[in-house]
Amino acid sequence: MPVTRSKEKNRAQYIAGIAFTVAWLVFIPLSKNLFINAEDRLQSLISIMLPVQPGEPSVAVVDIDDSSLHTVGQWPWPRYILGNLLNALRRHSTQVIGLDILFSESDRTSLDYIRQRYKTEFGIDMSYIGVPKGMLDNDAYLASVLRNKRPVVGSVQLKLAHHHDTTLIPPYVTANHIVPQAESIIKNIPIINDALTRNGFVNFFNNQDGILHSIPMLIDTPEGVLPSFTLAMLMEKEHVSKIKIEDSFWGCVINVGQYKIPIDNEGRAWLNFYPNDNNYVSVPAAAILAGTPITLPEPFILIGSTAAALHDNVMTPSHRNTPGVGIHATLLNNIINNQLIIHPVWILNWHELTCILLLGLTNILYFKSVSFAQRTFTVLLSVLLAFAVMVGALYFYNIWLPVIYCIPGMLILTFIHEIIEYIVLRKNLSIWKEDLENTNHALLHAMAAICDTRDPETGGHISRTQHYVKCLAEWLHEQGHPEAQSPFFVDALFHAAPLHDVGKVAIPDSILLKPGRLTVEEFNVIKSHTSIGKRLLSDTADKLREPGIFLRCAIDIAGSHHERWDGKGYPEGLTGTDIPFSARVMAVADVYDALISNRVYKEGMSHEQAAAIIAENSGLQFDPSVVTAFLHNGETFQRISTLFMDE
Repeated sequence: MPVTRSKEKNRAQYIAGIAFTVAWLVFIPLSKNLFINAEDRLQSLISIMLPVQPGEPSVAVVDIDDSSLHTVGQWPWPRYILGNLLNALRRHSTQVIGLDILFSESDRTSLDYIRQRYKTEFGIDMSYIGVPKGMLDNDAYLASVLRNKRPVVGSVQLKLAHHHDTTLIPPYVTANHIVPQAESIIKNIPIINDALTRNGFVNFFNNQDGILHSIPMLIDTPEGVLPSFTLAMLMEKEHVSKIKIEDSFWGCVINVGQYKIPIDNEGRAWLNFYPNDNNYVSVPAAAILAGTPITLPEPFILIGSTAAALHDNVMTPSHRNTPGVGIHATLLNNIINNQLIIHPVWILNWHELTCILLLGLTNILYFKSVSFAQRTFTVLLSVLLAFAVMVGALYFYNIWLPVIYCIPGMLILTFIHEIIEYIVLRKNLSIWKEDLENTNHALLHAMAAICDTRDPETGGHISRTQHYVKCLAEWLHEQGHPEAQSPFFVDALFHAAPLHDVGKVAIPDSILLKPGRLTVEEFNVIKSHTSIGKRLLSDTADKLREPGIFLRCAIDIAGSHHERWDGKGYPEGLTGTDIPFSARVMAVADVYDALISNRVYKEGMSHEQAAAIIAENSGLQFDPSVVTAFLHNGETFQRISTLFMDE
């Protein structure tokens, strides 16, 4: 039968395709965190591989680097040095300055502090000669510089809540949105904090993969909603006291004067990291203190440290260790150049829509029985197009539209459909093979019957001997005979038995149909039917790539079923186990049927008489093990002879 599409296959494809599609759509919202690490890594990999230029640097980092520490002294510096650094910067520019340094304790190098310690611990009241009053307290000196050199934005650290609660933003902004919560604030000491223009938090939060991808813009604190360090600098530049969060097609946007900051549902801005470090200008702090003439870019200056000893580094997609001040600089450049990555608020709908389209396309390919090559090409093309949309949206519009759900779903669904195709194909092939084998057996039986009809006295001989050998083979297999243990032996012997006399087709009618006894010459011609049958079947086997057990069994039976255990048989005079086992089984069945059947020259014997003759020839003409099997199945042989009696 041809292997065609069946109703069973149609039904299986429909049920599997629709069931998996529905299950996958239900799975998406329930497993939103399952692929989040892979999604973040994929976004980072694509963003740093794309040829994105950071634009003209708009941020200068005054770096307290290792060389500056070596020149000026180890950290922490006395705060009058930082005051001098601010004075030097103001001689160069009027940008908004951000201090990525937290002054949570008083400066212990201040002369006032040292005098107080000596008085408390040793009872010594020290005095200083020639020191201006303003230089006795380093904190006061730095505070006076901060007040005179505005605008300077300071930084604070937040201690986040242990749980993951969020809160609605109060009237600090003009819309209600959800932001994370903090338990407490670590501030600068009051004298410095009051001198700063404003503050922002400098906390970073790595994603689940341990890499920094985004920064929260707002966090709720016990003192109200606090902006991030970067957002505070933008507010200072734009002279904004309140920010506005607006809804757009893509989601939430923070408006700060001329700048728009897209944020996700949790108030985070997603950074677009560059494969190199040319997105900001870095100047050693020691060079500024030394008075080196330097032109710094507008409109922001960040004072921070990249010194390895200060351990202010985070893991980013483009670099293993990036200093915190570099993260702030990157974020500022992203905002100024409109290069922040947009995470749409409807990303879950995007996942479901792409899954419906791609999984639906996959189902249609199999429902319509598209060829393997066509459906493979279509699936691969769809995957490539999905990736192209994702990469194109990120490259041209900085919009992240991941296909992290639809592509795995499409590949899994394809695998399921291919499994169904394979199972149905195997089933159809099995049916086709069974039909072919049945047809072959029918043709061979017809061939054997043609040979047997030339001898009208043996009409039932084929059917009887076929069932005799099956009975013997089954019993020997059950008894564990070593030559009868092949799982296909019984079936092969059953179907091969009718061909044992196929060589008689070449025997002349004058000899084959002779009613009386044969002469020696005529008997020799009759004996040649074994060699002829073996040659005919062997020629057939030679035309096959690999003959099966059935044909090999038929060759052995046709050529050797007249061999004797004692070597006195024909045509080759084989002895004992040199005779093929199938032929030894056939010999007992053939002789038994000849003994009990009527011939023109004799009357048929009874079962008992035939059994006695076979038993007497055990070890002479017949294999003793086969004779034993015959004697244990005498009643079965009698039933078979009665069931297939000659008419």
